[in-house]
Amino acid sequence: MSDSYDEQGSYSKLTRNQKETIGILSIGTFLEYFDFMLYIHMAYILNGIFFPTADPHTARINEAIGIAMAVIFRPIGSLIFGYVGDNIGRKATVVITTGMMAVSCFVMASLPTYSDIGIMSTYALSACRILQGMSSMGEVIGAEIYITESTKPPVRYSAVTIVDLFAALGGFAALGIASLVLSNKMSWRYAFLIGGCIAFVGFIARTRLRESTDFINAKKRVTGKVPEKIKIGLFKRINIWQDNLNYKTLLHLLLLEFALPVTFNFSYIYCAQVLRDKFGLSQEEIIRQNFFVSIIEAFSWVVLVVLSYKFFPLKILKVKLVLFVILVFISPFILDAATSPIHILLLQFAMVGLLFSSAGAYPIFYKHLPIFKRFTAITFIFSFSRAVIFGGLPMLFIFVDNLGSWGPTWCVMFPVAIGFAYSVKYFEHINNIDPKLPDGGFWGTNVDTNEENQDQYNSVDFINSNP
Repeated sequence: MSDSYDEQGSYSKLTRNQKETIGILSIGTFLEYFDFMLYIHMAYILNGIFFPTADPHTARINEAIGIAMAVIFRPIGSLIFGYVGDNIGRKATVVITTGMMAVSCFVMASLPTYSDIGIMSTYALSACRILQGMSSMGEVIGAEIYITESTKPPVRYSAVTIVDLFAALGGFAALGIASLVLSNKMSWRYAFLIGGCIAFVGFIARTRLRESTDFINAKKRVTGKVPEKIKIGLFKRINIWQDNLNYKTLLHLLLLEFALPVTFNFSYIYCAQVLRDKFGLSQEEIIRQNFFVSIIEAFSWVVLVVLSYKFFPLKILKVKLVLFVILVFISPFILDAATSPIHILLLQFAMVGLLFSSAGAYPIFYKHLPIFKRFTAITFIFSFSRAVIFGGLPMLFIFVDNLGSWGPTWCVMFPVAIGFAYSVKYFEHINNIDPKLPDGGFWGTNVDTNEENQDQYNSVDFINSNP
């Protein structure tokens, strides 16, 4: 085993530096998603403060607009932070985005209301939401790519999933703080003030990060920090600046990325509307119920972290797909037959407990993208999927109300499941066609098509040993 390999971690353990890096990134992701999710769970209340007074139907549309504001500008943010991540470094993006989230929270905590300054408060709130949406996009993807490029499988799969776990814990904490603030009749401003403070702590912590291993090695190959004859020889074999994106791969990655925001919208936003309309629950009661839902979600992420180390991630996705299809099929029957909020709670438990998403397998997908185009490509796919789902799905749920419970379940979630199945099959295929791949062993299939090839080409040891 080479020194370079040891520096990037073995197949079964992480180095001390890697553990520290994962800890810093995970805590930062927790803090940032706490801030981002805080508004989503308090949107119904805040829109009554920052938007003109409206009837219930218009208020629901305003709520959807408020949530959409955080995501529809994400594709623009993906291009900005994608450029930073691919040209300056992965570290720069995670530091900048955390700082943006802290600033937006402090501003929201001090904003005058609609009754004080009129429509200007609406514009200011929208600007903060846009800033939060753009920064949260670069945040979690930046952390995932950083860890993907700094570790080896199978520990890589669990390490990246830990970042997603802490994002879920951020949502859990946001619900807890929102519930605490509302139940104690405290000002909503305290929640955002707390969010701004903890985001600032994350900003300070992330300045200690080093750049990712793969990115440093790749930059050395193009900045003249290796002997010229070595660099020329390498460029003849693989010119990383001219690596092209496979748009078929990007399409399948997009279809996979639709899964998580769809299930989130159904579990937390659509079910909240059912609880409000059918059972007359107050926003405080809905937030309290969603808090219990988030506990189950957080536990499910812990389970996924363990499973991602024990089993090949694509196999996990296939099992979740089958269970999701069954759950979607019976969901409208449960919604129609529900006579108590407990019935809706059990459905929410099942949906978030399943964690229908491509999480756990992200490193497999990311390694199929060229290293100097990886950040831009992934952040754009991520942001576009969220813009479509978070921006359009709440509105779609409103306009398919006449279809009853069948509209948001069968008409929306079944097509997402079909696209997910098609894309899992695609990645299974491309992860088995390269004969140079190592045997998957107990994984049951080969791992990461260019896993060893790419890591070898990015390695400084490889550069020094191939004049």
